[in-house]
Amino acid sequence: MSGTTTRDSEISVTKYGLRAKSIQRRIEVESKVKAPKPEKRTPKPRSRPPPLSKYRRKTANARERDRMREINEAFEALQKAIPGVEVKKEEKCTKLNTLKLAMNYIK
Repeated sequence: MSGTTTRDSEISVTKYGLRAKSIQRRIEVESKVKAPKPEKRTPKPRSRPPPLSKYRRKTANARERDRMREINEAFEALQKAIPGVEVKKEEKCTKLNTLKLAMNYIK
C-alpha cells in the first residue's frame, strides 16, 4: 500500500505544481499521520479538594487581615523613623518608596 501513497503524492505534485519544500513537508505530515502513535500515559484527572468550611475560611481571612495590618503598621513606623520625610494626608508614600528612602538613609 505504501506504493500507492507515494504514487498519489507524485500525482498531486504534478497536478498542483507544489514547490519542493511544500512537497517535502506534505510527505512528512502524511507519513506522521499514518504512522502508529506510541501510547502516552494519560494523567489522572486531579480531583479538587473539598472546599474549606465557612468557619475555617473566615478565620483564615481574619489571620490574613491581621498580618497585613501588622505589615502596614511597620511601614508607617518606618516612615516616621526616617528623618526628612514628610507624608501628606492626601499623598501617600508607597511601601516601595518607603523602603528606598530607608535604604538611602542607612547608606
